[in-house]
Amino acid sequence: MKTDAKVKPGDKLKYKNGLEFEVDTVEDIGEAVVCDICNGDYTESEKSGGFLFGSYAYCPECAKNRIANIQSHNEERFIKARCPEGKPFSKWILEDIRQGNNLIITGNF
Repeated sequence: MKTDAKVKPGDKLKYKNGLEFEVDTVEDIGEAVVCDICNGDYTESEKSGGFLFGSYAYCPECAKNRIANIQSHNEERFIKARCPEGKPFSKWILEDIRQGNNLIITGNF
């Protein structure tokens, strides 16, 4: 779903699959980068690694610690992207995953 800074509470958004929801809150988090699993702050980190599992960003540590569990459940197909070797996780998230969209939008169906 593409969004822009003009999204505001009360707006109705629609996913590609047709599902609609009403926006409750919109927060611009700037360039903060936090792991979706452990909540570790990687904003200033130069550590490389990690992956996108579904829509969850796993930091380098969580990726390393949880890949065996993912493999044991044959769920590798849910890994949508991997941080390129040598590229900091924070830069990968900001440049390749978010692509300038730093909004967190919450809502209800």
